[in-house]
Amino acid sequence: MLLGLLTVVMAGVSPMTPVTLHYRVDFRAVRRFDRSSSDTTGGEFTATAFVSTTLRDTTNGMIGRVVIDSVTCSGTGLLSMAYDPAVGRGSKGVWYDVVLIRGGAEVLPRPSVRNPLTDAIAQVTLELFPPVNRKSEVGDAWVDTLDIRTATERWTESRPAITRWRVVPATGGDARIEGDIAVVVSVSGQVAGTGMIIGRRTMTMSASGAVRSAALSTTEQMLAAGQNATEIRALRGTTAATVTLIATDSRP
Repeated sequence: MLLGLLTVVMAGVSPMTPVTLHYRVDFRAVRRFDRSSSDTTGGEFTATAFVSTTLRDTTNGMIGRVVIDSVTCSGTGLLSMAYDPAVGRGSKGVWYDVVLIRGGAEVLPRPSVRNPLTDAIAQVTLELFPPVNRKSEVGDAWVDTLDIRTATERWTESRPAITRWRVVPATGGDARIEGDIAVVVSVSGQVAGTGMIIGRRTMTMSASGAVRSAALSTTEQMLAAGQNATEIRALRGTTAATVTLIATDSRP
């Protein structure tokens, strides 16, 4: 699953003044695979996380720090153990550093503590910062690349994920962008497979540059076979996440 995004402001928008922004993130994912021609199994999980974001300046550019303040999760079927509520309780305090470099490729941040839940939330952390780009007028468009191998060992080979962004009309002084995602992935080892992930990313930013709301949705389809297997099986999945700004701590 995938995917998510990145910077402090879009060009032409004033620098951000808040010290800390607080967000609610709602996440749901479904996974299915064919064990035989007549047997399909899988599971789903849901999570609700409250996270805080801050920014700091470095010699290499801005760094966005995302901290999980609290998170609850649950899973069903094959995902019940990976997303047991205890995993959510154990993920409190996990942090991510999102590198915000103009002109650089997007990179999924690594969580300070890795488990299936924190790896999933890593995809959404990119939705908390607008992409680094010069364009901000309605009708502008550009392409960003995202390296998904940095935060998961699942894909042994992959091309960079491509997001084709465009600026669309928004109300008031807000700015809104939409992006279409596409990436080809492959795995090798005990299981070999190839497939594609496609999806949509959206963000609405205030005049100050803060993300007010965002959404991520992806669909994953793969064909895979185990070692010495004589049949190819289908793996399918969907991921959906929404981000909502709930509070702002301003500078004194």
